[in-house]
Amino acid sequence: MRLDHDLVSSVLKTDGFLRSFTLLSSKIKPDSVHIEVELSDNLLRVGGIMNGGAIATIIDFAGGLVVMNDESVINEVTTNLSIQFISPVAKGPVNVEAKLIKRGKTLAQVRIDLFDSDHVLCSSALGTWFIYR
Repeated sequence: MRLDHDLVSSVLKTDGFLRSFTLLSSKIKPDSVHIEVELSDNLLRVGGIMNGGAIATIIDFAGGLVVMNDESVINEVTTNLSIQFISPVAKGPVNVEAKLIKRGKTLAQVRIDLFDSDHVLCSSALGTWFIYR
């Protein structure tokens, strides 16, 4: 499946869980995806910082997108996701960069970094996805 901005936006709007996120922009390349999402009130926790579950969700989404961006891939599921929470996210919009490390026959590895609007690295993750072809 080849991705474009409209398809990414559509997934966010139709998936019940991802509907909490508002996509502001996306840049899609064969081995990387950059998305920018609004830091809306429904993603904040006490103290006005982004909820850790929301961070994990958008990181997982971005990693899955880069895995899906291949004509032979029908779907993907996360098998492992390790996230380092480095700094709180208090300023939006939030930028997420996912870079494909390796896409094999059945597994793909991706590095995902999440930045606040000042481009401060707030979270970094490594993930593995199972590929359905």
